[in-house]
Amino acid sequence: MNISKSRYLSQDVDLFIRVINQGIDGRLEAFTKSKFTIKEGRLFLLFHRDEMAVLLRRLDEIADKAEDEDDSERADQANRWATDIIQVHYGIEII
Repeated sequence: MNISKSRYLSQDVDLFIRVINQGIDGRLEAFTKSKFTIKEGRLFLLFHRDEMAVLLRRLDEIADKAEDEDDSERADQANRWATDIIQVHYGIEII
């Protein structure tokens, strides 16, 4: 699913649009089992458990690129999401 940007998007939504719209990446991986829908102007993201590694890797890549571009706000945002996902999905707390 290619999700288009809107002037009403939050930074979090923009981050996940970047993750999703990447399509097939250099590792020949993509979100094929996950479900993304828009209902009544709200974005719903259901990442399949088999694709969590893809999600986390892409968040990490965005954080690394943001750090290289001296965009600490975007890097922190991607890192916070990755940390929260690891804690909720895998039960591992990162300090």
